[in-house]
Formats: sequence, C-alpha cells, structure tokens
Amino acid sequence: MTVAASFQTTPPTPYMWSLVPGTDNIFIYPLIRKSSVLCSNAYIIKSPLFFLVIDPGSDPEQIEDIRRAIMAQRGEQPIPVFIFLTHCHIDHFLAVDLLMDQTFNGEIICHPIAADAIETMNRDITLANMNGSVLPVCRVRDRFFWPDGVTANLEGRPLPIEIRMLEIENGYAIQSYIIPACGNDRIEAFHTPGHSPDSMCYRIGRFICTGDLHLAVTPGIAGRQGWDNNKIAVSLQTIVKIGKRNGITHILPGHGNIMDFDKTIRIFLESSKEALRLNDLALFDRERSMYLSEYAIVLLEEASNIFSIISARLLKISYYLDMLGENESAKSILSAIDSDMLDKTVDEFNSFIMELKGKRGTPVILKAVQFSRKVNKIFEPERISGLFDPCFLRRIKILLSDFVNVVYGVCFVDQETLFDLNDTVEGTIATLRREHVEPYRIFETLDNDQEFIDELTKRIAYTPLFSSTRFSFSPAQEKPYITADRLMFQDILSALLEQLAIAGIEYISLETSRGGNGTVLSVTPGQGSKPFILRESKMLYLQHSMKIAGGIFKKIVSEEKEIYQFIF
Repeated sequence: MTVAASFQTTPPTPYMWSLVPGTDNIFIYPLIRKSSVLCSNAYIIKSPLFFLVIDPGSDPEQIEDIRRAIMAQRGEQPIPVFIFLTHCHIDHFLAVDLLMDQTFNGEIICHPIAADAIETMNRDITLANMNGSVLPVCRVRDRFFWPDGVTANLEGRPLPIEIRMLEIENGYAIQSYIIPACGNDRIEAFHTPGHSPDSMCYRIGRFICTGDLHLAVTPGIAGRQGWDNNKIAVSLQTIVKIGKRNGITHILPGHGNIMDFDKTIRIFLESSKEALRLNDLALFDRERSMYLSEYAIVLLEEASNIFSIISARLLKISYYLDMLGENESAKSILSAIDSDMLDKTVDEFNSFIMELKGKRGTPVILKAVQFSRKVNKIFEPERISGLFDPCFLRRIKILLSDFVNVVYGVCFVDQETLFDLNDTVEGTIATLRREHVEPYRIFETLDNDQEFIDELTKRIAYTPLFSSTRFSFSPAQEKPYITADRLMFQDILSALLEQLAIAGIEYISLETSRGGNGTVLSVTPGQGSKPFILRESKMLYLQHSMKIAGGIFKKIVSEEKEIYQFIF
C-alpha cells in the first residue's frame, strides 16, 4: 500500500543537520558535492546509539568535513562510528582509512563482496585499475550477511542486524537487513545489484540512499567490471516499489543533488527499460577508457570545425542578403541555429579538457557524452537543410550519436550491410560533383517573392567545392562486396575528399583492389597548389570513424606520395 505524502517534503539541506522525516530521533548531515566521477557524495546519519557514514568518498578534504561534523556532535562520551558503502568503487571509499584511525575508530559494515574486495585490495571490482589509484589497507568489521558455509560470530557483531524477506511483487522477494537505531527507528538495507555486484541501498525514514543506481545506464559507466543490465533493471524497479510502499519523499544519490522521489520514479523506470536494451556491452576497462577519452578529444575538434563551417556560411548568406536589401531574410538566416550557444558549449568542453592538464579517462568521456547530448538538443539541422549538402548535416548528427553508442560499446549490427564497394565509390563521387541548384529554377520563381528569396539564398549558400576537381576511378575487376556501415563509410570518404579539394588538389585517383589484406580502396591525391598535409586530428577522426564503420583507415607514404587506404 502506498503511503500518502502528508508530511514535509523539503529535501535536507546540505552541510546542515536536520531530522529525517518518518523517524523520531535520526538526524542527517548531507555532504553534496559538485557532480564528479572522482568522489561521491557522503551522508552522515546520527542516532542516539551511533553515527553512520554512508559512502565517505575519496577526497581527504571531504573526510575532514565528516570528522568535524561528527566531532561537533559527539560529546564527551563518544558513540561509535560505522561506515556503510553503497558499493566499493573507489570514488565512494578510497579515503575511508582516514576515518579508521585510533582517534576516530570508524568501522566498516558492508556487503560480503565489497568486504572481500576491500580486504584483498581487488583492483578490478573497486575500479582502482581504471586510474591507477592506490587502495587503502583496511579491515572490514562486519558484513550484512555471510555467504553460505561461512560461520560468523553473531554475538560479537558491532550492530544487531535482523534479516527478513521482503516481498516486492507477485512472489518476488528480496532480503532486507534491519538495523535498530533507537526506539522505533530503524535503518533498512537492501541488496540492489547491477551497477556493481555489491550495490546496496539504504532506507532511513522517508529517504533512500541509492548510490549510483540512477547512473547505472549512463555511457561511460555502463559496462564496467561487475555491471549487469538485467539486475540493474530489477533493482531500479524494486526501489521504485519500496519507495511507493514506504512513502519515500527523496532519493539521496551518490552523485548530484538530492532528488524528489516522485520525479525520480520516471528516471528509474526509464533507466530500467534502457538497461534491458543494453545487452552484450563491451567491457569498460582502463584500455577502453583511454581509447574513448582520446576519441572524445577528436570528437570535440571535428564538431568544432563543422560548426565553424556552418556559422561562416550562414554569416556569408546573411551578409549578401543584407546587401541586397533583404534585411528580414538576413536576420532569419542568422537565427537558424543558436551559434552563440554552440560556441559556448564547445568552449566549455575545451576549457574542461584544459583544466585536466593532459589527464584522460572517465571524466573526459562523461563530459564528451554530456557535450554530445547538449549539442543534439541545440543543433537542429532541418532548419538549415536547404543551405547545406544533406550528407554534411547528417555527418554531424551521426558523429555525435555514434560517439555515445561507442562509449556504451553497443554495436548495431543492422547498420552493417553487404554492398558493392565499386558502386558505392562511384555513387559518392557522383553525389559530391552533383550541382545542388537547378540552373533555371530562379527564373521560374520571379513571380513569387518568397520562392525567389529562397532560391537566391540557396545559390548564395552553394559552394561548388569539387567544380575544378578531376576524379579518376579504377574499379577492381571482380566486384568487391564488403560488409560494413555503408552510410558511415560514404561520410568518411566524403570527409577525406573534401579535405583534398579544400587544399586545392585538382586530381584525385581512387582504386579498389582485393588481396591478402582484404578489400582496399586507395585514394591518391595528385599535385596541388600547395603541399597537402592531413591534420593529425582529422586523421584520428577518420581512423576512429572507420573503426566504427567496420574497417581500417591508414596512410601509406610511397615514393614521396601519400596514399590513403580504406581497408575492409
């Protein structure tokens, strides 16, 4: 039965003590940080019998804040300090030993998997291997339960823990661990695996502390050691049901601000559905983290270049329309996209990368995912669809969405199709050389002012990049059928050919062949007005993109010539 929320629903104030609603004598002191993957939030719980620190975090300064808050309340007769973990990832406990010295004497009570990982300094389960962190040497005082076959001294437990079966729905039940806090007050713990095999949630009155459960399907987090999408889906639904049943008002997350439970229900249920979709993700280990963070830097530069091209062309169109006296049309063109917001978003990402001072890994990846999603909301290509080659606009959308998919480690097999490489290369060249304005169309619009302005705008926007470029294509005699993402390959080939045309290369040779290395498309630029040098960032972009498309992109230097190869 759902409890009516007739009580106060104000969230607890960070860095202040307040009574936990739904309890008689339990107080909470939340330490809420600016969202960061480097250190979690922490929550101090105070009852007449003990202090409880949930997820002390990895930042020594946060530990000092915890110590000060507890010492100010402890009095002359110290009551014990216990440490609960929502899970044993390093951002939640790395500095825990600073609460376990002789003056403070904090004691850890956690899930058995977390206990074993902490005591054996397991670098995989704790994710210490992701950034080279040095794990603390510490002992766990107790476990919420002991594995079958292990005998525990229950009389020597620092806290009495009662285990009950809690029915969730239709016969499905989980174990609930009840810790008496004083009088009628109880703290209830639940095993909610998925984000990590040791994940726990804690109900204190009308609050539930959920750790990273709400982030478990986030790109850059999904797929880590111990991650299980099916268990995440069940755990998210379980917490929603427990929350409704107990009249929960707020969720206390491991990262980010305290959340209103009613709003969180939607997030949890949508995340549960998303989790079920994320099958067979690639393992998100240190090697993959380093690769993705480098890809994120490439993404930033490529996106920045594309937005610069778009902004410059819109300015050009607006300028000429204004000169022709079409002031309203000129203003309309400039407002087609929010260039200022796009520039600001790119600058924010750039500044973030600069602040990291060369560091790579999860922070870069999560920021890049945030950047991609923000740009997707701002950038609406349909508003400028008549002013740019559709392939060009599609490229930026695919660039951003594919990055998120790559972070997840999702491979959409249905995007890979069997196609004739010869036909695809010929089709790509034909598309690049095709004129995007009809020669006589403008004369047909003279009787309609708006149609005339639209046609005039298209002509101003049109940039015949390949008008002076000569292509020579030598197809393989035997039709080279390959399996890859055809659209993405065409975009990558177009991106390379555009760079050659911009550099003034007037002759480009393309050749397909089959051999021991597979099927190869070789692109050889002829002499240009100036030496052609493919920027390193563009080279990396093409390499990353071809990897996603299902092939390899590389450069070969032969007899003072550079040959660019697409290998399948």
